[in-house]
Amino acid sequence: MAFTHLHGHSTFSFLEAIGKPIAIVNKAKELGMDAIGITDYNGMYGMVRFYQIAKDAGIKPIIGVEIGFVMDINSQIPDQHIGNIVIIAKSKEGYQSLMELTSLANKQDIKGKPKIDLQTLKTF
Repeated sequence: MAFTHLHGHSTFSFLEAIGKPIAIVNKAKELGMDAIGITDYNGMYGMVRFYQIAKDAGIKPIIGVEIGFVMDINSQIPDQHIGNIVIIAKSKEGYQSLMELTSLANKQDIKGKPKIDLQTLKTF
């Protein structure tokens, strides 16, 4: 069984990137990995390109996203604990759900940062 990174940011994650999707895939191939995941922060802007590059290289692309997370987006508690959650798509339907979650998170922010809550996560 080979090691697979499931949580990495490409250049589409501002100030948190480990490289361009092509560089990530090439390094994975160089290391003999058969799969690699990218979970960009609050967006999925490079996922189609990443998917194509990985497939062409014979590496399984694992698509995900890291999104801001709170327990209840409508909470009146001003300092509720805010963190992040990494979500990985299991199927084409999962990918579509991630796209919807990411869009929704960018619409319903807290203090200018995209967020989803537990109920939204259950919905998708």
